[in-house]
Amino acid sequence: MWGQRLVCLVLVTPQISMPVGVVFYPPAPELRAWDKREKALKKQGVPQQQRPPNPVPNPHYPPKEPLALRLLEPCKAQHPHLRGHGLMADALSGTATFVDGASALFGGVHVLSHIRSHQNRRGGKRAQHVADSFATQPGTPHRLRIRGGAAVSAMVGRARLSVCSHKTKRFLVAIKYAEEET
Repeated sequence: MWGQRLVCLVLVTPQISMPVGVVFYPPAPELRAWDKREKALKKQGVPQQQRPPNPVPNPHYPPKEPLALRLLEPCKAQHPHLRGHGLMADALSGTATFVDGASALFGGVHVLSHIRSHQNRRGGKRAQHVADSFATQPGTPHRLRIRGGAAVSAMVGRARLSVCSHKTKRFLVAIKYAEEET
Protein backbone atom coordinates (compact mmCIF):
# COMPACT_ATOMS: atom_id res chain seq x y z
CA MET A 1 0.00 0.00 0.00
CA TRP A 2 2.66 2.54 1.00
CA GLY A 3 4.86 1.66 -1.99
CA GLN A 4 2.20 3.05 -4.29
CA ARG A 5 2.46 6.41 -2.54
CA LEU A 6 5.97 7.29 -3.74
CA VAL A 7 7.00 9.63 -6.52
CA CYS A 8 10.48 8.71 -7.73
CA LEU A 9 12.99 10.40 -10.00
CA VAL A 10 15.39 7.94 -11.63
CA LEU A 11 18.38 8.87 -13.80
CA VAL A 12 18.85 6.38 -16.64
CA THR A 13 22.03 6.34 -18.73
CA PRO A 14 23.43 3.69 -21.09
CA GLN A 15 25.75 2.54 -18.30
CA ILE A 16 23.75 2.93 -15.10
CA SER A 17 20.32 3.65 -13.63
CA MET A 18 20.04 5.22 -10.18
CA PRO A 19 17.38 6.88 -8.04
CA VAL A 20 17.96 10.62 -7.77
CA GLY A 21 14.99 11.73 -5.71
CA VAL A 22 12.03 10.28 -3.86
CA VAL A 23 9.09 12.03 -2.24
CA PHE A 24 6.17 10.55 -0.32
CA TYR A 25 2.74 11.30 -1.73
CA PRO A 26 0.15 11.47 1.06
CA PRO A 27 -3.38 11.28 -0.39
CA ALA A 28 -5.84 13.84 0.95
CA PRO A 29 -8.25 12.19 3.42
CA GLU A 30 -11.24 14.27 2.26
CA LEU A 31 -10.52 13.37 -1.37
CA ARG A 32 -10.30 9.66 -0.52
CA ALA A 33 -13.62 9.84 1.37
CA TRP A 34 -15.24 11.74 -1.53
CA ASP A 35 -13.89 9.23 -4.07
CA LYS A 36 -15.23 6.28 -2.06
CA ARG A 37 -18.65 7.89 -1.80
CA GLU A 38 -18.57 8.91 -5.51
CA LYS A 39 -17.94 5.29 -6.57
CA ALA A 40 -20.79 4.04 -4.39
CA LEU A 41 -23.20 6.64 -5.77
CA LYS A 42 -22.17 5.88 -9.36
CA LYS A 43 -22.76 2.18 -8.72
CA GLN A 44 -26.26 3.03 -7.44
CA GLY A 45 -26.93 4.99 -10.64
CA VAL A 46 -27.22 8.44 -9.08
CA PRO A 47 -26.91 11.16 -11.79
CA GLN A 48 -23.85 13.39 -11.64
CA GLN A 49 -25.91 16.51 -10.88
CA GLN A 50 -27.17 14.89 -7.67
CA ARG A 51 -23.75 13.73 -6.47
CA PRO A 52 -21.59 15.99 -4.26
CA PRO A 53 -18.95 18.10 -6.08
CA ASN A 54 -15.20 17.50 -5.84
CA PRO A 55 -13.73 18.72 -2.55
CA VAL A 56 -11.58 21.84 -2.56
CA PRO A 57 -7.86 20.92 -2.97
CA ASN A 58 -5.97 20.88 0.32
CA PRO A 59 -2.53 22.59 0.06
CA HIS A 60 -1.15 20.18 2.68
CA TYR A 61 -1.79 17.28 0.26
CA PRO A 62 -0.45 18.30 -3.18
CA PRO A 63 -1.20 16.08 -6.19
CA LYS A 64 1.48 13.86 -7.73
CA GLU A 65 2.18 16.10 -10.72
CA PRO A 66 3.49 19.11 -8.72
CA LEU A 67 5.51 16.74 -6.54
CA ALA A 68 7.14 15.24 -9.63
CA LEU A 69 7.92 18.71 -11.01
CA ARG A 70 9.37 19.70 -7.63
CA LEU A 71 11.71 16.70 -7.85
CA LEU A 72 12.89 17.77 -11.30
CA GLU A 73 13.60 21.42 -10.41
CA PRO A 74 16.45 20.90 -7.88
CA CYS A 75 17.95 18.17 -10.08
CA LYS A 76 18.16 20.62 -12.98
CA ALA A 77 19.43 23.45 -10.72
CA GLN A 78 22.15 21.31 -9.07
CA HIS A 79 23.28 19.74 -12.35
CA PRO A 80 22.94 22.39 -15.08
CA HIS A 81 25.43 20.49 -17.28
CA LEU A 82 23.12 17.47 -17.35
CA ARG A 83 21.60 17.23 -20.81
CA GLY A 84 18.47 15.14 -21.07
CA HIS A 85 17.34 13.54 -24.29
CA GLY A 86 13.90 12.80 -22.95
CA LEU A 87 11.80 12.35 -19.86
CA MET A 88 9.52 9.44 -19.12
CA ALA A 89 6.50 9.64 -16.83
CA ASP A 90 4.00 7.03 -15.77
CA ALA A 91 0.28 7.27 -16.50
CA LEU A 92 -0.53 9.37 -13.45
CA SER A 93 2.03 12.03 -14.35
CA GLY A 94 0.95 12.26 -17.98
CA THR A 95 -1.20 15.32 -17.48
CA ALA A 96 -0.78 18.38 -19.68
CA THR A 97 0.66 20.47 -16.83
CA PHE A 98 3.35 17.89 -16.09
CA VAL A 99 4.23 17.20 -19.73
CA ASP A 100 4.50 20.89 -20.61
CA GLY A 101 6.25 21.86 -17.35
CA ALA A 102 8.86 19.09 -17.52
CA SER A 103 9.56 19.77 -21.17
CA ALA A 104 10.03 23.49 -20.54
CA LEU A 105 12.28 22.85 -17.52
CA PHE A 106 14.72 20.80 -19.59
CA GLY A 107 14.70 23.00 -22.67
CA GLY A 108 11.97 21.42 -24.76
CA VAL A 109 12.92 17.73 -24.50
CA HIS A 110 10.35 15.09 -25.35
CA VAL A 111 8.27 13.72 -22.50
CA LEU A 112 7.05 10.14 -22.90
CA SER A 113 3.93 9.28 -20.97
CA HIS A 114 1.00 6.92 -21.02
CA ILE A 115 -2.38 8.14 -22.11
CA ARG A 116 -5.49 6.30 -21.03
CA SER A 117 -7.38 4.50 -23.77
CA HIS A 118 -10.67 6.13 -22.73
CA GLN A 119 -9.31 9.67 -23.09
CA ASN A 120 -10.80 11.61 -25.96
CA ARG A 121 -9.01 12.87 -29.00
CA ARG A 122 -10.51 15.38 -31.38
CA GLY A 123 -10.62 14.89 -35.11
CA GLY A 124 -12.35 17.74 -36.88
CA LYS A 125 -15.43 18.56 -34.81
CA ARG A 126 -16.02 15.22 -33.12
CA ALA A 127 -14.35 13.61 -30.13
CA GLN A 128 -13.48 9.92 -30.05
CA HIS A 129 -11.81 7.62 -27.54
CA VAL A 130 -8.13 7.05 -28.33
CA ALA A 131 -8.69 3.26 -28.26
CA ASP A 132 -11.51 3.51 -30.82
CA SER A 133 -9.37 5.72 -33.01
CA PHE A 134 -6.52 3.22 -33.15
CA ALA A 135 -8.91 0.25 -33.49
CA THR A 136 -10.08 1.57 -36.86
CA GLN A 137 -6.46 2.08 -38.01
CA PRO A 138 -4.57 -0.93 -36.64
CA GLY A 139 -1.07 0.20 -37.63
CA THR A 140 1.83 -1.67 -39.20
CA PRO A 141 3.63 -4.82 -38.06
CA HIS A 142 7.06 -4.37 -36.43
CA ARG A 143 9.64 -6.52 -34.66
CA LEU A 144 10.61 -4.90 -31.34
CA ARG A 145 13.23 -5.69 -28.73
CA ILE A 146 12.11 -4.91 -25.21
CA ARG A 147 15.08 -3.92 -23.04
CA GLY A 148 17.50 -5.88 -25.20
CA GLY A 149 15.55 -9.13 -24.94
CA ALA A 150 14.23 -11.34 -27.68
CA ALA A 151 12.46 -9.74 -30.62
CA VAL A 152 8.65 -9.75 -30.40
CA SER A 153 5.98 -9.00 -32.97
CA ALA A 154 3.78 -5.95 -32.46
CA MET A 155 1.36 -3.78 -34.38
CA VAL A 156 2.39 -0.14 -34.05
CA GLY A 157 0.04 2.71 -34.84
CA ARG A 158 1.02 6.35 -34.61
CA ALA A 159 -0.63 9.68 -35.25
CA ARG A 160 -0.45 13.33 -34.27
CA LEU A 161 -3.82 13.93 -32.66
CA SER A 162 -5.43 16.64 -30.60
CA VAL A 163 -5.92 15.28 -27.07
CA CYS A 164 -8.98 16.93 -25.54
CA SER A 165 -7.78 16.86 -21.91
CA HIS A 166 -4.41 18.39 -22.88
CA LYS A 167 -6.00 20.98 -25.20
CA THR A 168 -3.15 20.52 -27.68
CA LYS A 169 -1.83 18.10 -30.26
CA ARG A 170 0.34 15.22 -29.10
CA PHE A 171 2.17 12.52 -30.99
CA LEU A 172 0.50 9.27 -29.92
CA VAL A 173 1.87 5.77 -30.40
CA ALA A 174 -0.27 2.67 -29.84
CA ILE A 175 1.43 -0.72 -29.48
CA LYS A 176 -0.43 -4.02 -29.58
CA TYR A 177 1.68 -7.12 -28.98
CA ALA A 178 0.83 -10.40 -30.71
CA GLU A 179 -0.68 -12.01 -27.59
CA GLU A 180 -2.92 -9.02 -26.79
CA GLU A 181 -6.48 -8.55 -28.06
CA THR A 182 -6.63 -4.73 -27.85
